[in-house]
Amino acid sequence: MDNKAQIMVLESILFAVTAILAVYFVVQLSPTTLQGGVESTDDLKILGDNALDAIYTEKAHLITGGGDPPKPRDPGYDTDNPTSKLVVYIITNSYDKLIVKLKEYLPVYVLFNLYISNGDTTIFLRSSIGTEKLPQKDPVSISHKIIAIDPVHLTGFSTTVYNGEDESEIQDAFDGYEQATYDVILEMWRI
Repeated sequence: MDNKAQIMVLESILFAVTAILAVYFVVQLSPTTLQGGVESTDDLKILGDNALDAIYTEKAHLITGGGDPPKPRDPGYDTDNPTSKLVVYIITNSYDKLIVKLKEYLPVYVLFNLYISNGDTTIFLRSSIGTEKLPQKDPVSISHKIIAIDPVHLTGFSTTVYNGEDESEIQDAFDGYEQATYDVILEMWRI
């Protein structure tokens, strides 16, 4: 009977050693580093396009009345106000909120500069670190989102709408531009 017990203990030890060796070989064969998820500029462009589309699709209401907290204007006017977060953030000079939203959709290893253009003039809005434009590192991927901003939304509301300003910052930048079409440009690169 002692022989059977000794054989069972020996079999258990042999099984444990075999299991440990199998795990060791599996670990040796697996990759040692994780892939970043973005392998090419095309993949990064897709991420940027998806981020801009997602923020454009999210709803945010432009609150146009004064007061603290601001109250909505007459509902008859509000039906014509933009509801896209991307558009509302740009109109209201809320670039910091826009950067936070972009960072939610882009990987942490991606840096970016954000611009807006009317086709003739392009201005820098913000970068992934704030108000300072970042130097690009090749390769750079560029995403675009065409948006419409009615010129009436760039002036005429209370300063609470424009975050303490008398008008949207893009009103000065595109002085004399009376169209409604703008191109939001997102320049991205990996760290």
